[in-house]
Amino acid sequence: MFSVQQIQQLTERLYFMLITISILKNQQKKGSTLQDDLLFKARAQSSHR
Repeated sequence: MFSVQQIQQLTERLYFMLITISILKNQQKKGSTLQDDLLFKARAQSSHR
């Protein structure tokens, strides 16, 4: 059996990997730099607050 902590760590890693993969896929489509993508996401997050 997995402990709750182990499951949480695995979930976080999977989630982080999925985000990274989606950013890289979007990058290839747009041909934009990673910095631009991160800046855009940071702006989007700050406007939601």
